[in-house]
This record gives sequence, C-alpha cells and structure tokens, in this order.
Amino acid sequence: MRADELVTREDLQVITSRQEAYTEKMRMRADELENQIATLDKRINANELVTRELAHRIDAVLVAISKLTELQDMRKYFAKRWTATDEHELVDAEYRQIINSHSKIHYSKAKKKEQA
Repeated sequence: MRADELVTREDLQVITSRQEAYTEKMRMRADELENQIATLDKRINANELVTRELAHRIDAVLVAISKLTELQDMRKYFAKRWTATDEHELVDAEYRQIINSHSKIHYSKAKKKEQA
C-alpha cells in the first residue's frame, strides 16, 4: 500500500466527528419537522372544527331561508285570497246596488202606471 492511500486515525476521527455532527443536525431537523407536523395537525383539527361549525350554521341559514320562503308563499296565497274575497264583496255590493236601483226604477214605473 502506498502512504497516500492509508487512512490515518486522525482522518477517521475527523470523518467520524463530521458524521456525528451531520447525524445530530439531521436529528434536530427531524425534530423541527415533527414539531411543524404537530402544529399543522392542530391547525387541521381546528380548521375541521371550524368547517363543521360553519356547515351547521349554513344548514341553519338554509332552514331559515326555507321557512321564510314558505312564509312568503303563505303570505302571497292569503293576500290573493283576501284580495279575491274583497273583490267578491265589492262585486256583491255593486251587484246589490245595481239590483236595488233597477228595482227602484221598476217600482217607480209600476207606481206611475198604477196612479195613471
């Protein structure tokens, strides 16, 4: 073997210390990544809770909108019925007025004939 091919103890110690330093650096990086993952997991769980709460609120709003729509439909229905009822009453009143006026005319004509 040649002298330049031989690895000395000092070289092995340098290599070993560099490997240990690199290994420690990688352990620290792995710990940082685990902490980041744990933080992200917490955020995801919090976001899932918020999402569920928002879904419940959206459902409640949709139910409220449905009920409001139902109430509006009922209001329109009854408004039409009340209007129709009022119109019928007006038509009935007008019809009665016409009948009464015709009756008065016929009555007065009949009286005039009797008197004549």
